[in-house]
Amino acid sequence: MDKWTFHVQGTAAVPYVVIFEKITKHIKVTCDCPAGLRGKLCKHKLGILTENIKNNTELGKELVNDGYNDSLAELTNCEVSIKQLNDEMVRLKKVLANKMKTN
Repeated sequence: MDKWTFHVQGTAAVPYVVIFEKITKHIKVTCDCPAGLRGKLCKHKLGILTENIKNNTELGKELVNDGYNDSLAELTNCEVSIKQLNDEMVRLKKVLANKMKTN
């Protein structure tokens, strides 16, 4: 069983511990930050995952083999779409607000 441990400085005085652990063919990821302890995808897990895939480390290769890169790409695409929709919503609200001023 392979295990990678990272210490990530967050908002707390003591760094958070993020562990990537290969169990059989899959990689389990944990973080001891408040969000991570609730099973959420925290920025600490995401940052380490992204950097290791990008830098093609040993862990990054394992993550790619386990399909994490595909899920990460889908998440990134979704975030881009949300940003575009949010920008369009802001634009449309301004248009509507201007209409209300002129009528």
